[in-house]
Amino acid sequence: MMPEMDGFEFLQVLRQQPQWQSIPVIVVSAKDLTASERLQLGDAVQSIYQKGEMDRQDLLEEIQDLIEVAT
Repeated sequence: MMPEMDGFEFLQVLRQQPQWQSIPVIVVSAKDLTASERLQLGDAVQSIYQKGEMDRQDLLEEIQDLIEVAT
């Protein structure tokens, strides 16, 4: 649903770059991901959420936690 590439392609490009491999990724998707798509994302992402599934404040807190761990 992204204009140039889908999220799977983006994540593949991101993880190919050594300096970007440790960047934490949270997937928030309007798409209902299949079991195989979730497996494909695997350990490359920290969390996967369906849009509207998570309260905005909870999402912000998770992002803040990931920032604190990364620094």
